[in-house]
Amino acid sequence: MANNKITGSIQPKNNVFYAVLNIKDENGRRKPKWISTGLPVKGNKTKAKEVLNQLIKEYSEKIQKEQASEALGSGIDFMEYLRSWLHKKRSSLQDTTIASYQMIIEGKINRYFTPLGLTLQEVTADHVEEFFEHLYEGGITPNTVLHYYAVLQTAFRAATRKRKNRIMAYNPMDDVDRPGGDSYQASFYSSQEVLELLEAAKDDPLYIVIAITAYYGLRRSEVLGIKWNAIDFENDAITIRHKVYGLKDENNQAILKGSDKMKTKASLRSFPLIPYVREALLAEKEKQDEYQRLFKSSYNKTYAEYVCVWPDGKLISPDYVSRHFPVLLRKKGLRSIRFHDLRHTCASLLLAAGIPMKMIQEWLGHSVFQTTANLYSHLEQRAKENAATAIAEKLSVGIIDNTQSLGAALV
Repeated sequence: MANNKITGSIQPKNNVFYAVLNIKDENGRRKPKWISTGLPVKGNKTKAKEVLNQLIKEYSEKIQKEQASEALGSGIDFMEYLRSWLHKKRSSLQDTTIASYQMIIEGKINRYFTPLGLTLQEVTADHVEEFFEHLYEGGITPNTVLHYYAVLQTAFRAATRKRKNRIMAYNPMDDVDRPGGDSYQASFYSSQEVLELLEAAKDDPLYIVIAITAYYGLRRSEVLGIKWNAIDFENDAITIRHKVYGLKDENNQAILKGSDKMKTKASLRSFPLIPYVREALLAEKEKQDEYQRLFKSSYNKTYAEYVCVWPDGKLISPDYVSRHFPVLLRKKGLRSIRFHDLRHTCASLLLAAGIPMKMIQEWLGHSVFQTTANLYSHLEQRAKENAATAIAEKLSVGIIDNTQSLGAALV
């Protein structure tokens, strides 16, 4: 690393003082840099020296930062840094968060940046903004781009943190505009479409998963995490207190994990056991007992306490649910929605039935009322409009009848 000590002097040129900085290049050769102070020579020597000292300070700090970055971050591959950063975060973040970050890094970030072959130091704000443009062009919504922004911001911040072992002096994300969010309006099934789905899925491996989700609007991890001991058949109650999620281990192998640590306190909730779901669960229990008899020693008893398992006893993975659900819909000729949209469908049916938004918040397990309101306020407005139309029609009939009666009396 070249000596970054900068010296300088003031020199008159064209009746104006110039600050002449003695800056050395990477090979140690002196390269004078002339910068106009804008001060006339006559009577401004002291002020010119003050400007010179300020410029020496600014350029010294700038060069020191650049040299620190070059020395620390130039040899680190950008993608390898992201993977290393995520590995270090495993002990401080929930597994579900790690899995989400991993999906973001190994997915679109990896596919975009790996062909560029950039080191950590070479990544600029322009690279990041071009990546975001690439996401937009691919149909990714601003809300989703925000997730990529957050991951990159956090990763770069860790590299530039003020401590002895920082590996980068400048955070390119400081010059990247935060993507603007948008309001998402989900797809919904009508009550008739839900009934058609339940009938079509009766012989499908996901039937019990779909049935529970349609009635209770559970998250994917919540429905897969239901255990038999969470179902009280005597008192007709079901409790959500466990989840199952997928992630990759240190060897990049897909694994499933169960956890009693729910997303929020609001996620811990109990429901009355709806008769349809009760019968579906009892039928599922009978099937599992039968499968154990058929598979004998080959049956996987590791997950015997779980409701949503394969015939051989293995857990159904969240990825399989998301992949197979649209296949089922296409096969049965049903309208295409995401599996997660069953959760929104449940909310829309509750709202249509006149259930207050606050109760829907508790049913869905949203910790903040605003989340529920943001997602379903347009449905609430539609319900109000329908109510207004209905009452207008009812009252208009009465008005017409009264007008006709009055007209007859006047004749």
